[in-house]
Amino acid sequence: GDVRWDIKNHPLVGPLLEAAEREHFTREVIEPLPAEIRPYFLASYAVQDDRTSRTGRFFNAMEVVGYVIRAYDEWMSGGSKSLAIDVFTNSWDALHRYREEFASVRVLTEPMYSEIQRALATPDGIRILQQKRDRRAAFAAGNMDEAMRILDHLSEGVASAVRNKLNGRAALHGGNGSPVDGATAGTPSAP
Repeated sequence: GDVRWDIKNHPLVGPLLEAAEREHFTREVIEPLPAEIRPYFLASYAVQDDRTSRTGRFFNAMEVVGYVIRAYDEWMSGGSKSLAIDVFTNSWDALHRYREEFASVRVLTEPMYSEIQRALATPDGIRILQQKRDRRAAFAAGNMDEAMRILDHLSEGVASAVRNKLNGRAALHGGNGSPVDGATAGTPSAP
């Protein structure tokens, strides 16, 4: 299943989750393929996380536009306003950046852009945006205990892989994710 945006962006869990998902996908989907075509699939899969090449950014732009269009449809049909605002707040910065870079993103999103701005300016939009900012600030602390708690929101297979990596990190850095030097043992640190 899909993983919440805030979990994907947690400073401790996010990178480990991404690594676990990549390992699982490679093992379950790519490794069973004939050896001669594996490199092509690996190269295509790598594009999803590439934000430096124009191709990688365009791939990400289309992913963002897909989320925004789906949320816009939800907003306009009278469906879940909070879901739509949640997606709009997650996507706003990237959408704005990609509209500047790619004409196709501007063309695809122009009919809905002002309505998204209105949605974000509603009391719910302002409240959800503030909640996200508060959550990001809390996650920025990178507390190991908090990281372990949010694993409850992941599927058991992925959670287990991430938990093992976090436990390895805790062994290296102390139970709370901090370096084991005595002076900072109780202070969480981000990677």
